[in-house]
Amino acid sequence: MSPQDDHFNSRFLPNPNFHVPLQSSPPNSLTRRNNNHSHLDPYNNEGLERRERRMISNRESAKRSRMRTKRQIEVLQQQVEHLMILNRSLSDKVINLLESNHQILQENSHLKEKISSFQMLMVEMQIPMRNVDGSISDEVVNHLKGETSNRTNAFFGR
Repeated sequence: MSPQDDHFNSRFLPNPNFHVPLQSSPPNSLTRRNNNHSHLDPYNNEGLERRERRMISNRESAKRSRMRTKRQIEVLQQQVEHLMILNRSLSDKVINLLESNHQILQENSHLKEKISSFQMLMVEMQIPMRNVDGSISDEVVNHLKGETSNRTNAFFGR
């Protein structure tokens, strides 16, 4: 009898000479229990082998799962690197396009100013050319052609 059994008996039973075993199943029920739950019985080789096979299978399954997760993480890391490179490239393109847009807007504004100045010049040239009837005399046209070319060359920096 184990020391635990003695401790149980001395503590809970009034007669210390009277012993009650902790496992009080008849021998037939013990045999039946072993047959039904042999994988739980540490002394049964078949149960140990089955438990060992299950543990090995679980280890292999866990290893496969870790490897699968590792591959998935590697694929995701490659995708992240690719997308970061693509993002940098697109950001550079956006910056270049914004700079080009700014330059084009400045050039457009400058051209609009030139057109406005040119239109004002044309209006100034047309006012003295008109006769009372609204026609332009040939003498004025010939005279202004020479003057206009001088103004145009000066305007465009020629």
